[in-house]
Amino acid sequence: MKKIFTLLVFALGISANAQCWQSISCSGEFHTAAIKTDGTLWQWGGNFMGSVVLSPTQVGLSNNWAQVASSTNFVLALKTDGTLWAWGDNQNGALGNGTTTNQMNPIQVGTGNSWSAVYVGGVQVVAKKTDGTLWNWGVTASHMVSGSGLTIDSYATTPTQIGAGYNWTTTKIDTGGLHTLAVKPDGTLWAWGNNQFNQFGNGTIVSSTTPVQIGTDTDWRIASAGEGSSFAIKTNGKLYAWGVAGQGRLGLGAISGTVAVPTQVGTDTDWKTVDGGNVQTMGLKTSGALYTWGNNSFGQLGDGTTTDRNVPIHIGTATNWATVVSGESTNYAIKTDGTLYVTGAGGDGELGTGIIQSLSVFTDLSCPTSTSHCWATGSANDTHVAGIKTDGTLWAWGGNFMGTQLNAPTQIGTDNNWASVATGDYFVVALKTNGTLWAWGDNQYGELGNGTANNEFNPIQIGTGTNWASISTGLKHVVARKTDGTLWTWGATAIHFEPVTYNLVVDSFLTTPIQIGTSNGWGMAYIAAGGFHTLIVKGDGTLWGWGNNSVNQLGNGNTTSTTTPAQIGIDTDWRMVGPGWGSSFAIKNNGKLYAWGVGDIRLGLGNLTSNVTVPTQVGTDTDWKLVKGGNTLTTAIKTSGALYNWGSNNLGELGDGTTTDRVTPTHIGTATDWINAVVGDQQIYVLKPDGTVYVVGTNQYGSLGIGNTTNLTVLTPLNCPQSALETVAFERKSHFTIYPNPTNSILNITTLEKINTINIVDILGRKTNITNFENNKIDVSNLQNGVYFLEIGSKNGSQVQKFIKNQNE
Repeated sequence: MKKIFTLLVFALGISANAQCWQSISCSGEFHTAAIKTDGTLWQWGGNFMGSVVLSPTQVGLSNNWAQVASSTNFVLALKTDGTLWAWGDNQNGALGNGTTTNQMNPIQVGTGNSWSAVYVGGVQVVAKKTDGTLWNWGVTASHMVSGSGLTIDSYATTPTQIGAGYNWTTTKIDTGGLHTLAVKPDGTLWAWGNNQFNQFGNGTIVSSTTPVQIGTDTDWRIASAGEGSSFAIKTNGKLYAWGVAGQGRLGLGAISGTVAVPTQVGTDTDWKTVDGGNVQTMGLKTSGALYTWGNNSFGQLGDGTTTDRNVPIHIGTATNWATVVSGESTNYAIKTDGTLYVTGAGGDGELGTGIIQSLSVFTDLSCPTSTSHCWATGSANDTHVAGIKTDGTLWAWGGNFMGTQLNAPTQIGTDNNWASVATGDYFVVALKTNGTLWAWGDNQYGELGNGTANNEFNPIQIGTGTNWASISTGLKHVVARKTDGTLWTWGATAIHFEPVTYNLVVDSFLTTPIQIGTSNGWGMAYIAAGGFHTLIVKGDGTLWGWGNNSVNQLGNGNTTSTTTPAQIGIDTDWRMVGPGWGSSFAIKNNGKLYAWGVGDIRLGLGNLTSNVTVPTQVGTDTDWKLVKGGNTLTTAIKTSGALYNWGSNNLGELGDGTTTDRVTPTHIGTATDWINAVVGDQQIYVLKPDGTVYVVGTNQYGSLGIGNTTNLTVLTPLNCPQSALETVAFERKSHFTIYPNPTNSILNITTLEKINTINIVDILGRKTNITNFENNKIDVSNLQNGVYFLEIGSKNGSQVQKFIKNQNE
C-alpha cells in the first residue's frame, strides 16, 4: 500500500496540460501528494487540521523534490540532494525529528544527505540510505483490539536501523497499513511489522520488528502491502495474495477471514504489477490492461458501479496503462502518454478534481502549472470568460455563440502581448500592448467594430489604429478610450425592453467605432460598462452615465435613456464605478459605497420593493476599495483586502458555502489579500496579489474553467494552464530510435546516420552535452528519475526524442 508511483511519459505529441507528473503518493484516507516533472511538490485533499484543498496546491517553491510518500496525516519527501523532509501529524514520531510535535511545513529529518528512498505506511516510515542501510521510525509495534481499533505498543521518534548486516540498495520495498514487504535481489520475500491478520504469509500471526523471510521460494519479483492484505508477483507472471480476505480485496473469490500463506489469484501468468489499497486492489497485465477488485462502495473500482468484486475485473478496453496506485477508497492510474486518471471517494478533495465529489469511472486529472500564480487580468460574462496570464498570453473558456463549450482555459493563438480583455454577450474585445484592438465572436449588432455584422471565429483587428488605451464591454456594446483622451463606442447604442415579455429590442447599433462627443478630456476617466449602460468617473471626480435607464440605472432621478454622457448629480468626489445589469455602484474618495437602479437585493440595501433612483449609501462603512456589479449579485473588496458578496445565491454563487440570498454585504472567508474581482452572470472570480484566481458559482457552460460543469459554492482556486510558449515542442520526425524506454542505465540509439553531437535536455530546458557515445550507447544511470529529451545532431540537422529515466526498470 505504498502509495507511490513513477509516471512514465512516452509520447511526443500529447497535451502539455496532462504531461507533468513524475511521481504521486495517495494517503491512507484523506489526501494526495505528487511531484511534477519540474521537481515541484504539490498536495491536495484533507489534512489533520480539518482543512481541505480541492485542487493541487504547491508546497513551497523548491524544485528539487525527487520522491514523496504520504500517510493519512503526515508526509515524507526526499530531495535530489539526498535530504529527507517531513510534515504533518507527529503524535507517534512519524516525522523523525526526535519530537512528537506536529509540523505545518516541511522540516528536515536530521542533517544527513544520504537518503535514497522513503516508504510510508499507515503509521510507520521505512527509508533507505545510499550506503544500503535500512531505517524505520514512527510506530514500530502495534496491534488491533476488537471494538477499540489500533493500539500503539511502541514507536520511535528518530530513525533506527533495521536489518543490519544486509545491503538493501536494490531491494524492492513496499509499506502497507501496519506491515512492510520486501523482495531481495535473490528473489526471496521478507516481511516485518504487524502480522495479526496473516499479512506476513508465513502461516502464523506472530508480529516482528525485524525482517522475516516468507517461505523459501526464490522467484519473487515484486510485492505490495495493503491494509492487512499482501500481494506479490513471481517472475513467471503469477499473482499471489494473502492476509485479510474481506470484501473481495484478495481477488480469491467469495471468502472471508484471513489467508495464511501466499495463494495464487486465478490462473493467469501475465501479471505485471499490483497495488493493494485499504479494501480494494489494482493490477496491470503485461498487455497494459487494467484490472481492479475488492470493495466498491465509492465507485473506486472504476467500473461505473458501486458493486463489490471478489475477483479481478477488466476495466475498459485500453491497453496503454503504465502504473497503478490504490488508496483508502480511491484509485489512481497512469497511461503511457502520461495522463493521470482518478476514481473513487472524493469527500476530502483527495481526487484533486477541484470539487468534493466521488467518481465511479476513471477520470483524467489536469495538471497544475509549476505555480498557480499566473493570472494578470480577466473578464466574465453570461456564459464565457477570458483571461490574460502574466506571460501575456490570452485564454478563454465557457460557452460560445455556436453552442460549443470549453470547460477549461484554452489559449487563443500564440501571441504573448495581450494587455487587457473584455467580454460581452458571446463576443470578446482585447487590447494588445502595441495599442492595437482585436475582437471576435457574435457580431449581430456590430460589436466587433469591423464595419460588418459577420461573426468571427478568430481575433480580427478593429481598424488599423495603434493608439487604443482601454476597453469596456456591456452585453451588446463596447466603449473604448484612445491615448489622446477621446472616447469611442460601437455595437448597440439604443435598446428597450418590450412590456410584459421584457424581450430585448435593439433600436440602433454601430458597426464601426464612433467618437462620443468631441472632448478629449476622458484621459484620466474610470470607465465601466454595465449590461446596457455605461458609467464613468472623470478625472475631476464627477460622475457620468449613458445608455438604457429603464430601471433608474443612470441615477438621475428619472427613467429617460440617453445616448450621450449625462452628469449624475453635482458631487466631485467620486473615485470608481462598477455597474451591473440594471444596477449601478460607485465609491467615493472617502471610501463610502453607493448603489442605485433595479430595486432588489443585488443593491445591498436590504429587501427592496422599488427601484432606487439616485445614488444611496450602502451601510455606513467608509473603507470600500472596489465594487463590481453582475446580473443578480455584487462583489466588493475593502481596503483591508477583505471580500464581501451579496445578492442572489440560489446556486451558491456568493461563495459562502450556502444557497441563502444575502440582502446586505456579507464577509466571505477570512482572507485579507484580495485585490480584484470580476462578476459574470452567476459567477464570481477573485484575484490575489500572487496571481491566483478563485472561482465560484454556476458552471453550466464550463465558465468556471475547472474542467467540468459542476457548480461551486465556495471559492476554489483556478489552476493555471500551460502556455504554448512554455511547452517544450519537439514535433520534428526523428530518423533514429532509442531503447529501452524507459531505461535505468544504458540508452541505445539506432540510426543510419553518423552522430555528431548528443545533448540531454531536462524538462526545465537545461542542456548537458554527452561526449562519450561509443557504439551509439549512452549511460544515463546518474540522472534523476524523470522525463528527458535526447537531442542528436547529424549532417541532416538536429532530431529530438523523449525518454524516461526510471531506476525501477
